[in-house]
Amino acid sequence: MLYNYRQFCQETSMIPDAEHFKVIEVFSNYGFRKTSMSDLAEAAGVSRQTLYNRFKSKEDILHWAMTCCSGDSADKAVAALEGEGTPQDRIVTFFARWIGDYAPKIHSAPHGPEIFDMAMTLKHGGEEEPASVVRCREALVRFLMGMGKSGAEAVDAAFTMMMASKGLMLVAQDTETFVEGMGKVVGVVV
Repeated sequence: MLYNYRQFCQETSMIPDAEHFKVIEVFSNYGFRKTSMSDLAEAAGVSRQTLYNRFKSKEDILHWAMTCCSGDSADKAVAALEGEGTPQDRIVTFFARWIGDYAPKIHSAPHGPEIFDMAMTLKHGGEEEPASVVRCREALVRFLMGMGKSGAEAVDAAFTMMMASKGLMLVAQDTETFVEGMGKVVGVVV
């Protein structure tokens, strides 16, 4: 069973919705070690005591913020596949919403790459990979199959594009560069 990020985010109902983005920004600006619970409480819009009552550690707070953020991104990405435009445009928009929108945030913050790397190693509800990644991969495979690719072709194409998107994330300084790169990848793979 996939980890339900919505349920997880609702379980942290003491934290206002969408504050997870602000928490990630704080971690990205100060670095994991130098970020204080006071900084995080202010970003989350709650008291320090609320954070201490809800979370065991800063790692748990980062896990919460990244899980909620990745779930939101997955929602936007899947919606892009159902949107308007050519199939190739919809796939590029899928990747822009899922990963590309974060390129400037990661590269412009002093500790953005550090926090991104930490987030990639977090366990999500005991799953081997985050449910948002599984959900996006499955949606992309279904979309590609709807374009006439066989199951194996769709799985291979989705894998190739997902790996390329992660590589582009590491080098693209902004969303436009990411989108341009993904446009080339999608053009070749699809």
